[in-house]
Amino acid sequence: MKKLIKIFGLFTVTGLIMSCSDSPNNSDAENPDTTVEEDMSNIESSLDNTIELMGNLEDGSFSTAMKSFLGMSAGEITSEDWIEDVFTGMEDYIDIEATEDNRRFDFNAHRGVYSYNPNNDEWTQSSSNNITLQFPSSENSNSNDMTAILSNYADAQANVDGDSYFLPTQLLLEVEKSGERIFAFDLKNLVYSDNPDLPVPNIVDVEIFTAPFTHTLKYNKNSSTEFSFSFKVENDDLLTGIDLELKLGSDDYANLEEEDLENLSGSLMLTSNFTIDFDFEVGTLLTIDDPSENQINSLFNAEVKYKSFVIGQLEWSEENEDVMIIYKDGTSESASRYYEDFVERIETVFFAFSGDWVDF
Repeated sequence: MKKLIKIFGLFTVTGLIMSCSDSPNNSDAENPDTTVEEDMSNIESSLDNTIELMGNLEDGSFSTAMKSFLGMSAGEITSEDWIEDVFTGMEDYIDIEATEDNRRFDFNAHRGVYSYNPNNDEWTQSSSNNITLQFPSSENSNSNDMTAILSNYADAQANVDGDSYFLPTQLLLEVEKSGERIFAFDLKNLVYSDNPDLPVPNIVDVEIFTAPFTHTLKYNKNSSTEFSFSFKVENDDLLTGIDLELKLGSDDYANLEEEDLENLSGSLMLTSNFTIDFDFEVGTLLTIDDPSENQINSLFNAEVKYKSFVIGQLEWSEENEDVMIIYKDGTSESASRYYEDFVERIETVFFAFSGDWVDF
């Protein structure tokens, strides 16, 4: 099992790093008139572009505001005590225990504008149709220059392990700093199933804004055994994304076995030029105790595409214990050529949030 986890992890990391495109697939297209050397250069330039876009995300208004609010430094939160002191007083207004006891958040009962007074560390309340919090944006701020607004709230009853809860189906949470909208969580639609054992959603439609990027997440339960999932991060260009199709061999969700994970297929995307289309017979592979290289590669197929044209394949190499890219001329090399340096560069970009984490 550890071997399979490592293999799948490397396939996933390699795919996320090397894949890139929001254009439709064209499996019948002929290969472009490029050399393998040009294909290598195209992959590398796309990764450079991705790092640039990630830098835009890290330097954006949301990231900058969060680093200031949390006091982020090399992956450590330095303002944790201050944040706890600020929001402790909200317990007098937001009754979490009542929500836990009733299994329902009473939005109407909590509507109001709640303003923090940094001079006496107390909160005041005034009337509003929404739930609005006004508070300082950092430990060094003496004014309520941060505002969080919860609106458009709706819920529905759902069963979880035999108990009835009211879970959100719609909501909009927006955060502004000094009048600039820096974050939004827009739950557009969430439809729960009526399964008494496990409330597997039928539909999820979420849009998240972290200035200047928009994240969209869509999920559909197409049938009792077939599911689709899509996630994309975009600004003027696609930063990253994934489309997945999952097929189960059983709809007894509480008692699924490894072999019931029949098939996982889809596309991994990064920026706007490359995709990796894959098809993975998960259940069959998981039933094999120690799969051979041939068994793995026959059950996991991945095509590397440049603008919808196939330029290579990804395969597992037992000898190298790594994912290999097989170029269209038959030559091959370890995909670590691309993903190791790329992941280290991501660490540099997000160091304030993540600290040290790369370990190859």
